[in-house]
Amino acid sequence: MLQTLSIKQFAIIEELEIQFSDGLTVLSGETGSGKSIIIDAIGQLIGMRASSDFVRHGEKKAVIEGIFDIDESKDAIHILKNMDIDVDEDFLLVKREIFSSGKSLCKINNQTVTLQDLRKVMQELLDIHGQHETQSLLKQKYHLTLLDNYAESRYQDLLDKYHQTFQNYKAKKKELEDLESADQALLQRLDLMKFQLEELSEAHLKEGEIERLEIDIKRIQNSEKLSLALNNAHMTLTDENAITDRLYELSNHLLTINDIVPNKYDKLKEDIDQFYYILEDAKHELYDEMANTEFDEQVLNEYESRMNLLNNLKRKYGKDISELIAYQEKLNNEINKIENYEQSTSQLREEINALYNQVIEVGQALS
Repeated sequence: MLQTLSIKQFAIIEELEIQFSDGLTVLSGETGSGKSIIIDAIGQLIGMRASSDFVRHGEKKAVIEGIFDIDESKDAIHILKNMDIDVDEDFLLVKREIFSSGKSLCKINNQTVTLQDLRKVMQELLDIHGQHETQSLLKQKYHLTLLDNYAESRYQDLLDKYHQTFQNYKAKKKELEDLESADQALLQRLDLMKFQLEELSEAHLKEGEIERLEIDIKRIQNSEKLSLALNNAHMTLTDENAITDRLYELSNHLLTINDIVPNKYDKLKEDIDQFYYILEDAKHELYDEMANTEFDEQVLNEYESRMNLLNNLKRKYGKDISELIAYQEKLNNEINKIENYEQSTSQLREEINALYNQVIEVGQALS
C-alpha cells in the first residue's frame, strides 16, 4: 500500500506531499487541476517511461518519492532480498529522479537500481488501472495471486502444504528427466569410468602419502650424511668430555653446597638434574636412530617407484591426491547409479506418482 507520496518540481507541481489512509482515497477537482499529473508521478514510481517534459520549467530535475507498506507483500520482499537490497519488513522507500536531460535515476531504500528491477519490484506493490491500458486483472498470473490472497487467512496451512508438495513433485520430475536424458551419455562413459576406478583403486591412495615419501626418500638419499651427524651428536653425549658427565659432576657439587648452605641452590639443582635426564634420553634416542639409519637401495627404489606412480596419476587426472580420492568415490557412486538405473528410475516414478496424488488431494481440498 502507498502511504506517502512526495512530489517536487514535477510538471506544474512545485512541491506536494500526500498522506494516504487505509481504504479508498478519491482525488477530485476540475479539469486541469492536476489530478492526472499526480497519477503520472505515481506512474514514475512503478517504472513508466520518463521524459524531460516532466521536469518543471527552469528546474534541473524532478523528484518523486513514495513510502510503501510491504508488510503483507511476501513476493516483493522475496524479490528485494534476491536483489541484495536491505529490506525493512514494514516499509519501503522508492525514489525516482528525472533530469532535464531526459535521463532518470531509480532508487529503492537509497540503493540505486535499474529501471527493469524497479518495475519487477513495483509490479507486486502497485497497479495503475487507466483507460485503454493493459491491466493486471487481465493477467492469468495475477488471478492466482488474488485467489491465494483471498484464501490466505482461512487456508494458509493447506496452501503452504500445496506449494511444498507441488515443488517436491516438480523436483522429482526434473530428477527423472535428467536421469533419462543423461542415460545414453552415461552408458557410453561407463567403460571409461570403470577403467579409471580400477586404476585409482589399485593405487591404494592415501592422504599425505606424497609428503611422507618425500621425507623418507630424502632420508635414505642422505643416509650417509645423516649417519655421520647422528654419530657426532651421540659422541658429544658419550665421549670422555661428555656434557652429561659434567652435569652429573655439577649436580654432586651442588649437593655438597646444599649440605653447607641448605635450600639456597635447590631450584638450580632440580634444573640441572632435569636437563641431565633429558640428555640421557636423547643419548639413547640418537643411538636407536643410528641403528636404523643405513642406505638401502631396494627400499629407495620402491619409494621412488611409488612416488612416480602418484605423480603420474596427478598429471594424468589434473588433481592432487585428496582430489583423486574424492574423484574415486565419485566414480564409484556414478557407476553404481548407472548399473542401478532401472531400479532408480522405477523408484523415482513411484515417488512422482505418490507426490502427484498428494498434489491432487491437497488441491481438491483447496477447491
